[in-house]
Formats: sequence, C-alpha cells, structure tokens
Amino acid sequence: MLLCAALASGPGSAAAETAPGKLAEMTKGHSVTETILTRADSGSTVDLRVGERLLVRLEESPTTGFAWTREGGNDALVEQDSDFAPASAGLGGGGLRSFLFMAEKAGVVQLRLRLWRTWEGDSSIVEVFTATARIHAK
Repeated sequence: MLLCAALASGPGSAAAETAPGKLAEMTKGHSVTETILTRADSGSTVDLRVGERLLVRLEESPTTGFAWTREGGNDALVEQDSDFAPASAGLGGGGLRSFLFMAEKAGVVQLRLRLWRTWEGDSSIVEVFTATARIHAK
C-alpha cells in the first residue's frame, strides 16, 4: 500500500499510529511531503521531488537475530535514520523497523533492504525489499 502524507497533518498510516517510534517524533509538525512504503509495496516505483522524504516500514522481530539493513547507498536518496518500534510493551515481541530517507538530488535510485543475520552473511537473507525511487528536481 503506497501512501503519501503531509506530515503537518500527522502520520499517514495505521502502522504509523500504532508504532510511531522516534521517527514520528522527529517529523512531527513539519510540513514536508512523505511517501510511506510497506512490505506490500516491494518492487514498486515511487516518484519523489528533491527535499521530500521516503519512509519504509517493515515488520521485524529483533530477538530472532534477523534485522533489516540497507544494501549500499548513494547521495541521491540519503538514509536519515532507522528506528525500531515494538508492537507492544512486552519484551521479545516484534514490531516495525522504519527507515527514513531524504531525496537529496535528482536521479533514479534502486533501494534494496534485506532481512538477515548480519554475522551469518548472505546465506542468512530471508527476505528482500526493493523499490525504485525516481527523484525529480523541485
């Protein structure tokens, strides 16, 4: 489900309301356009303008040792922050991993995130999230 929201009006998805984490606090009250992607959007293409944000929210259960990380990086779509918000107050449960990216310059970016145990290497990858960001000048 691809959602666009103006941050001045608050988070744009139910997931954002149930597990906001510190990223929601960072963006609270700012009137910046933000595009939100979830697991269902893997493989999609999004259009952004320079200065807009991309927020990717993916389910994660850190106690299993598996964590989402970005492969590579570039200067067109810059990772601003990553945060985990537990689904409940109990220990050991899952929640949402949020990645906040800023569109810094025009270009086409292939975003790739993988769910894996970093210390076990590529053979431990259990899921890959991909998206193409077409970043346009303001």
